[in-house]
Amino acid sequence: MALAPGGRLGPYEIVSAIGAGGMGEVYRARDTKLNRDVALKILPAAFAADPDRLARFHREAQVLASLNHPHIGAIYGFEEGPAEAGPHVHALVLELVEGPTLADRIAQGPIPLDEALPIAIQIAEALEAAHAQGIIHRDLKPANIKLRPDGTVKVLDFGLAKLAEPLGSGQGAVGSAMSLSPTITSPAMMTGVGVLLGTAAYMAPEQARGKAVDKRADIWAFGCVLYEMVTGRRAFEGDEVADTLAAVLRAEPDWAHVPAPLRRILHACLEKDPRRRLQAVGDYRLLLDGASPTTHRALARTYLPWAIAAAAAAGTLISTFLALNRATPPRPAAVRFEVSPPASMSFPPTLAASPWPALSPDGRRVAYVVNGASGTPMLAVTSFDSQQAQALPGTESADTLFAQPFWSPDSRFIGFFADGKVKKVDANGGPALVVCDAATGSGGTWNSEGTIVFGTENDGLFKVSAAGGTPVRLTEPDAARKELSHRLPWFLSDGRHFVYVATLPTPQLTVYVGSLDDDAPIELVTADSKAVFSDGHLVFIRQGTLMAQPFDERSLKTTGDASALVEDVSYVQGAGRAAFTATTSGILAYRTRAGTIGTALTWFDRQGKVLGTVGNVADYRGFDVSPDSQRIAAHLHNASGGGDIWMLDAARGTTSRFTFDPARHFANPAWSPDGRTIAYAATAASIELLLKDAGGAAPETSLYKDPAIAAIATGQSLSWSHDGRAVFFSPADSKGRADIAALPISGERKISGVLTGGYSEAAAQLSPDDRWLAYQSDESGHNEIYVQHFPPSGGKWQISTNGGVHPRWRQDGNELFYLAPDGKMMAVETGVAGSSLVPATPHALFDAHPTARNDFAVTANGQKFLVGALPGTLSSAPPTPLTILLNWTSTVRP
Repeated sequence: MALAPGGRLGPYEIVSAIGAGGMGEVYRARDTKLNRDVALKILPAAFAADPDRLARFHREAQVLASLNHPHIGAIYGFEEGPAEAGPHVHALVLELVEGPTLADRIAQGPIPLDEALPIAIQIAEALEAAHAQGIIHRDLKPANIKLRPDGTVKVLDFGLAKLAEPLGSGQGAVGSAMSLSPTITSPAMMTGVGVLLGTAAYMAPEQARGKAVDKRADIWAFGCVLYEMVTGRRAFEGDEVADTLAAVLRAEPDWAHVPAPLRRILHACLEKDPRRRLQAVGDYRLLLDGASPTTHRALARTYLPWAIAAAAAAGTLISTFLALNRATPPRPAAVRFEVSPPASMSFPPTLAASPWPALSPDGRRVAYVVNGASGTPMLAVTSFDSQQAQALPGTESADTLFAQPFWSPDSRFIGFFADGKVKKVDANGGPALVVCDAATGSGGTWNSEGTIVFGTENDGLFKVSAAGGTPVRLTEPDAARKELSHRLPWFLSDGRHFVYVATLPTPQLTVYVGSLDDDAPIELVTADSKAVFSDGHLVFIRQGTLMAQPFDERSLKTTGDASALVEDVSYVQGAGRAAFTATTSGILAYRTRAGTIGTALTWFDRQGKVLGTVGNVADYRGFDVSPDSQRIAAHLHNASGGGDIWMLDAARGTTSRFTFDPARHFANPAWSPDGRTIAYAATAASIELLLKDAGGAAPETSLYKDPAIAAIATGQSLSWSHDGRAVFFSPADSKGRADIAALPISGERKISGVLTGGYSEAAAQLSPDDRWLAYQSDESGHNEIYVQHFPPSGGKWQISTNGGVHPRWRQDGNELFYLAPDGKMMAVETGVAGSSLVPATPHALFDAHPTARNDFAVTANGQKFLVGALPGTLSSAPPTPLTILLNWTSTVRP
C-alpha cells in the first residue's frame, strides 16, 4: 500500500512519505481544515481485512487519545474511507514531531551525561504517564523517540505492538503479519499462539520467552535505551536475531562503559528476573539520589525552571515551602565519613567481604579485620567518639576471609571465628576466650539472653551459650531444596527470631526468618548476600548494589519494594559473605570494591613485579596455563550462575570460545601434561567430567557423569597425573564437603577415592614424579596445605603454617607454591630424605592481590605466576576505605 504526494485521505493531503513506523507506512500530510501538518500512519491491508482487528485498533486509538502528556506524541484522530491507495484505508492521525530520532543522535556517538539525563527523564515521565493509564509500550527503542529542536522529547508508537496478535490460527496469516512488522515475534508466534513483542535488542527476557508481560518490560527497554545513549552501543546484540535473544536471556552488558552515576539505575532496570527489576519507572528518581554533582545539575536544569514558573504563576512558592516544612519535620540528613585502620596496619586487599565490618549495637564503635604489622590478620576497633583505632591483641589468628566479627548486645564483647572455634574478646582489650568448636564457621549473632547463633560453611545453624558449652543444632539444610548450608544469622529485635541465608548450587541465595523456638522458617527474599535488619528494613545485596526493603518485625513479612542504597559493595557471590553491616538505629558501614569489577589475569615475577595482563578484565573463575605457557584456558562466569571455557592466547592477545552448549555451564579447566587436551567439568542436571582436544576441532568426550554428585569443589579443582593417565577432582556432597577422587582416562572409567576423611579436601596436585599428593584441607578448622605419599600409604606433612589454599608444584618437584589467607604468594622448598618429605619453612614471595577465589597458575620453571587479581590493586592506589553512613534511611524515598 502506498499513497502518492498530492493524494488525499479525507481532509488530509499527502505531502510526502516519511517511512515505516510501528505496523505500517507513515506519511507527512496537511490537515486542510485546521491548516496544520500531521503524520498519517496507515494500517496494513492484512490487518484492515480483519473486522476484529479494526475494532481493536479503533478502541486503542481512543485510549491513546486520552493520554495528554507533553512527552507523548499526540493522537488527533482515526481516519477511514476510500482513497487512491485502496477501497478501505484506515489510518491514525498523529502529531507530526519534527527533529531527529534518538537513534539518529546515538549514531553520532555516546551522549554526554549532562545531555543524556534530561532526555532519559522525559522518556521515563512518558512511560510513567502511560503506565498510569494501563498502557504498555512494548516496543520502546531509540527509533521510536523523537528529539525536537527545543529539547522536548516525544515518545511515539504507544500501544501499537500491543495490538499485534495473530490474525488467525493458520500459518499463512501469521507469516503475513510478521512480514509487515518491523518487530519480531516470540517462538510461540511461529505456531500462531504468541504475541508480537518488540525489537530484539530492547526485548525483556520474559518477552523473549513468549510470556505475558507488564510495565516491567517497558522498564527493561528504558534501561536498554539509556545504556545505548550513554555508551553509544547496544546493551544486547548479536549478528543474528537468535544471537541477540541469547544475549538478552543470558549475557550481561559491558558495565565498564557506563558512567558511575547511572549504574544503579541500569542494574535495576536490566535485572533479568522481573520480580527483582525496578517495579515502577518513576522510581528512577530514587536511584538518582546520591548521584554525582553532574547528574544533579542535569536534574536541576530539567525540573527547576518548571517548578519556579508554576510556583510563581500561583504566587505560592514561599508559602508552600513554609507549609510543607511546618507539616512534615525534615528527616535527619545522611552523613558519611571514612574509617582508617590503626597506624602501621592496613585493610586487607579488597577481597570480597573483607574487612568484615561489625558495628556495635550502641552505634559508637566498629570492629573489622586488618593486616597487622607483621601481615598477620587480626581484629581492630575504631571508636567514633574519639576516632581512635585500636588493634586487639590475642586475635592474630583471625582469618581474613572468615573472622566475621559480631558484637554482644551490650557492646562490650566481640565474637569472631579463628582456629576452628568461636571466640570472644573484650572490645577494650584482653585475652581471647574460646566459646566452642566451630569448624569453618560462617557468621554469628548474639542476643540479650546470652545465646549465640552461628552458621557454618557446610552445614546448618547452631546455638551455644556465650559463656561456653557444646553447640546445639538449630537448622538442617533442606536437601529437597538443594540447600548446601545455612549461614550468616542476624537476630531481630525480639532476640528470638533471626534472619539467615541458605546457599544453593546457584549463586543466588534465599533469605529466611528462623526462630529459637523451632518455628518453621519463613522465606523472605532472594539476594546475593547476607541480610541484616536496620531501622525497619532488611538490608542486602543484589548484583553488587546494597538494597533496603521495608520489613515488619511483627508479621515477619516484607512490606514494600527494595530501594538501592550503595553501588559496588564487596561481596562473595554464592557465599553470602559481604562487606557491610548496620545497627537497628540506622547506622550503616560498608566497603566498596576497588577499581573495575572483575578479574585481571595478571603475570607476576617472583618479586611481585607486574609483567603484564592477558585479555580484558572479566569475571574469570578458575583457569590453567598450558605447559608451554602460551595459552590459558579460563572459565568465564556469567550472570546466570554458570559460564563457558574460553581460550586466551598469551602471545597474540586473542580470546576464543572453547565450549558452546548454552544448556550447560562449564568450569574448572585443566591442561593435560602434554598440552594436547583439556579436562573440564559441566553442570546441567548433573555433574559431568569431559575431555576435549585443546585445538577445539574434535568433539568433547564424556569421562564421567554422576547425578549423585551435588557439585565440584570451587576453584581449580581438576588436575592431571604427570603420566596423563588419570584426572583428580573433588566431588562435593549436598553439604559442600569435598573429597579427593581419581578417574582413569582410559579403560574402565571408575572413580576411586583418594582422600575420603570427614573433612573438606580439594585442589589435589600430584608432584611431577607422581610420588607426592599436595592438597588443601579444613581438618584444623580452616584450610591448610598438606602433602601425603601417593598412593596414600602413611605419612602426612603440613606445609602451610597460617592457612593456605591451591597448592602448585614446580616442574622439578623441588618447590611448592600456595596462597596465604592474606593474599601473599607463598613458596616452600621440598626435599626428600628416604621415604620422607622434608619441607622447608614457608616464605612469602609477593602480595598477589587475588580475588576472593584465590585463582593462580605457575609456569613450569616457577618463575612466573598468573594470578586472577583485583584490577584496582594493581596500581599504587590504596585499598578502598571503610565508609560509615549515619541516618541512611534519609536516602530512601518515603
